[in-house]
Amino acid sequence: MRPWKSLPLLAVALVIGGSHAQEPISLPQNAMSNIASPSLEAIRPNPVTGAEQRQWITILGSGFTPNSQVTLRLKDETFPIPPERTKFVSDRELHVYVNVAMGPAIWAVQVTNKEGMSSQPLNFNVMPIAMIAPKHPLTKEPTRKAEVEALGNNVKAINETIGQSKTRVQTIGKAAAAETKIEQLRTEVAGLRDQRAVHHTFSEKSTFAALIIIFGLFFWFLKKLAVRRFESVTVEKEEVREGSTRLRNLVVLLNWLGTILIVLTVGYLILDEFAISIAPILAIFGILGLALSFGGERLIRDIINGIVILMEGQYDKNDIVQIGSLSGVVESVSLRHTMLRDLEGRAIYIPNGEIKTVINFTKGYGRALLDVRVAYSENVDHVMEIMQKVVAEMQQVPQYRRLIGIFEMFGVENLGESDVTIRCRFKTLPGKQWDVAREYRRRIKNRFDELGIEIPFPRPRLHWNFSPQASEATEVGIGSR
Repeated sequence: MRPWKSLPLLAVALVIGGSHAQEPISLPQNAMSNIASPSLEAIRPNPVTGAEQRQWITILGSGFTPNSQVTLRLKDETFPIPPERTKFVSDRELHVYVNVAMGPAIWAVQVTNKEGMSSQPLNFNVMPIAMIAPKHPLTKEPTRKAEVEALGNNVKAINETIGQSKTRVQTIGKAAAAETKIEQLRTEVAGLRDQRAVHHTFSEKSTFAALIIIFGLFFWFLKKLAVRRFESVTVEKEEVREGSTRLRNLVVLLNWLGTILIVLTVGYLILDEFAISIAPILAIFGILGLALSFGGERLIRDIINGIVILMEGQYDKNDIVQIGSLSGVVESVSLRHTMLRDLEGRAIYIPNGEIKTVINFTKGYGRALLDVRVAYSENVDHVMEIMQKVVAEMQQVPQYRRLIGIFEMFGVENLGESDVTIRCRFKTLPGKQWDVAREYRRRIKNRFDELGIEIPFPRPRLHWNFSPQASEATEVGIGSR
């Protein structure tokens, strides 16, 4: 075939090939319409209040997605917002938790979707709260209340998230990551509370503080009623048992602790409402506590041991005790010391921190242990019978009938050089064992004198030796009988 005859065929092939090569380049007409770039309309609040801590800012517009990335700009600096501080509400609303300067300054915000589509930057103002003056308070009041309500809802949602994170720590065991998440959420809650306090007016804060004080006074009044009720119970206790003041001491301690708890709670709520950080106050108390731990070690030890003594009821007022080598009647028990009064009327102050061993002679009941000595010439069975009759006579007297509980005759306790010891014991009301013992000894002495029963006592005896060589007697020894 000649070359010029193949030219028409070559032209047709080129036309067909060119039409097929252009087909992949062409796109459907609706392909680009499905990918819309986000657009920004407004920022709420406007202007944004300058603060040192993070706060929630609302971005209004369109084309937002759950994966939208928010970027803030201040002059030449760029601040990408992490996804955990971005909350997708709808395709027209985003919430970001950011920290802006104290102001005044002009910031810019831009939203970028996952597909790479970005919005145009939108400028917004940041101003200190002192420069933000409400021009129309009547029209802005509903908006402010709505913002406060929204902040409260955010706090509630974050608290629920904290609870879920704690549950995950317990169930899954991923403690490190979950604890970090919980700490971040707690920081967000603190920022929300501060921002909510900023939105409250001074009159609202004052009203809330007044309500807190009223509730505190109400609980303080309830505490006083409870204290009076307990005090009446202690009076009834003392009518049954003399010297029982354990409940009274506990009531004083609980009254003191209750007052401190109410004052601390009211103070914390008021400071929180006015957005006053309690961290410096806690630091001051920590320093004071550290100073007391070094300088007042003994004082703290006395107070702690005093609380233990009051809680356990080791001894009460009017009890007769022996603490170490000191003994006497308990006159007062405080958090710092215990005061005793001895038989000579001397007041003895013992720090509670020094009390280690206590002998209480009047705890629950009393015991009177008596030893009666008679001569070997007496019939011990007859003597024990007389002793029991004397006890029966004492129990017929109303004064001693209520004091004596149980009488026990133990019998012969010891055979001495010149006497036989018979032991007996009384169970009495607390603190009355000495009165019962004194009366019993008096009656035994009188009865033994009536019956001629001898109570032996040491008597000197002289021994004389007469020598056959001497006409006079010579004293050789002195004995006792």
